Amino acid sequence: NDYFLLERAFNRNDFDKIATISGSGNSNTLVEYEYTDIISADKNEVFYRLKQFDFDGKSEYCGITAVNCGNEEYKLEIIYLEKEDCGNISIHFNSNKTGTHYYKIYNVDGRLIYDGKTYCDDYFNNKIKITLPNGMYLLSIENDSSFVSDKILVQN
Repeated sequence: NDYFLLERAFNRNDFDKIATISGSGNSNTLVEYEYTDIISADKNEVFYRLKQFDFDGKSEYCGITAVNCGNEEYKLEIIYLEKEDCGNISIHFNSNKTGTHYYKIYNVDGRLIYDGKTYCDDYFNNKIKITLPNGMYLLSIENDSSFVSDKILVQN
């Protein structure tokens, strides 16, 4: 083959040329090609098709391939505890959204030890900094759409 024409559509019908990729001529072995498409994050599904051109000018379309480019489903999850100095710890967590998050920490007797809130301006590696003595606790974190709880062990 001489080259490939890569086309993209956002609706299965209206394809636009986005790249011309050089072919490797005649080959009896598998040849892999690669192209990175930069698209807007608001697109959920994108359709691609490939048109192969031979040296004699003949061309042929390959099938249409759909790619789901929707945002990864973020989830509210507790990641790990980090010991700091003087009995302080940082609770690291990921979230499914930015904004205000509420947290509660209970001791093993079920007594509420902390009741607070923190603002998250990112999805990943958010922190709650607190001081707790050694022991086992139940931590809950919630926002307006999700809730997570887990046991945490503090060993200073």
